[in-house]
Amino acid sequence: MKLILDQTDVRYERKMLLIRTSLEEVLQRIHLHPAFFREVYPGRTIQNLYLDSPNLDAWRTHLDGSVTRSKFRIRWYGTHAIGQSPLILEHKSKSGLVGRKEKIALGSIGHELIREDGKHIHHAMIPSPMQERIRGMNPSLYNRYKRRYFLSLDRRLRLTVDEQIRFGRPDLSFLSELPNHIVIEYKYLPIDEQHAQTSFQEFPWRINKFSKYISGMNLLY
Repeated sequence: MKLILDQTDVRYERKMLLIRTSLEEVLQRIHLHPAFFREVYPGRTIQNLYLDSPNLDAWRTHLDGSVTRSKFRIRWYGTHAIGQSPLILEHKSKSGLVGRKEKIALGSIGHELIREDGKHIHHAMIPSPMQERIRGMNPSLYNRYKRRYFLSLDRRLRLTVDEQIRFGRPDLSFLSELPNHIVIEYKYLPIDEQHAQTSFQEFPWRINKFSKYISGMNLLY
């Protein structure tokens, strides 16, 4: 287990939530964008198991519209069950529109990490840099979606496209999908804010707020 530093320590993250817009139209507009976005990584399925306190403090903080927000999740890639692919524990914090992300590689310890009822985790198995910060937290939401990755020609703007967004309880006893929802997310350094603002305007869609965690919790609970 080791700490993984994100590619950018601090970055802006801006989202466009599209409903009843086809994936074909989205990809076409991305490819025609004057920033010359090109796909830079094979698309893949992302799975997350979010952690929260018994009082769901992270969820409530988001609902209250707090400027400072924080959430923890266990992430793995591909369509395999938890523990069949390497796991990453992520701490994502935001102040306003600026976000930071810390990651710790957990390896493939899913079956040992998650207790049989799917509602509790073995905190002692978490490395010490994160252990105290998630003490008392347990799985609160399961989430999966397909993601595609794009980068502008000048390499200053990253863009991802998420589709087939699904949510379930931690033990997967209920699974629901947000039908016809696509999320485009811009990711860039604070120094490129003006450049990004100009880029947004080339799309017919508006920047808006969207949180998978909040949407999933509202849908299931």
